[in-house]
Amino acid sequence: MTDDMKHVESPNDVPIEIIDLDNDKITEPERKEKAVETKPEPKPEIQPAKKSFSFLSCLCPICTLQFYAPYFNISTYELLLRLFYAIFPYTGALYPRIKQRPDLYGPVWIYFTIVYLFTFLPNAHRYFSAPDNYGDFDFSLFFISFAIIFGIGIFFPLLFGFTMYCISKSINIFEVISVYGYSFIAFVPATILCLVPSSTVQWVAVVYAGFSSLVVLCVSYYKQMKEIVQGGKYLVIVFVLAVQAALVFVAKLYFFSEIET
Repeated sequence: MTDDMKHVESPNDVPIEIIDLDNDKITEPERKEKAVETKPEPKPEIQPAKKSFSFLSCLCPICTLQFYAPYFNISTYELLLRLFYAIFPYTGALYPRIKQRPDLYGPVWIYFTIVYLFTFLPNAHRYFSAPDNYGDFDFSLFFISFAIIFGIGIFFPLLFGFTMYCISKSINIFEVISVYGYSFIAFVPATILCLVPSSTVQWVAVVYAGFSSLVVLCVSYYKQMKEIVQGGKYLVIVFVLAVQAALVFVAKLYFFSEIET
């Protein structure tokens, strides 16, 4: 060993320490690592996302899930805000938010909630009023309520929206479906109130729900309806009233006729 270096042996696995003339301490593993030339790793190339095109998307874009995906992208805060404005339609704050960005997420869940209530509540009342009929569940209520609620909730806005589109070209069909779907939120508490064994309470609940839904449409499309000629205006109003009245009578006389005093 020379005078320039002093070798110090460390016990066990402690690395050997070498002290040079400049009093710089370098461990043996560090010296070996510095001796190895490190080559930079090549960065992976980011490939641009390729859009998938199918025969169905080219032939009928409206029949694909990608077409409806933007209408189901809504935050929880925005959803709750729209439900609040739909419960209190007299403020007129629902339509501006839906016109800015219509959605189908809220209406679909509202429809399914009403279908569930129309199916479960009459069966639950039948069970608790006569426990001996355990297992006598009427599944036909589900299919009938599904056909009625989704039939009215989809085809009526299509007809109404097409009529409004012929008057004002700026109206979006999905906008009308969204507005009418949110107007059905009043039927949720009204349906729960129908559990009260009183015909008066039930009639008041379902009539208010139908009236509230009608107010949402009138407040939202009042300006467009003013542009309709006199005879056509009354025809549209009568058609809307007939649909709402039919829904009210079906809800009361078919689904909740047994729940009375």
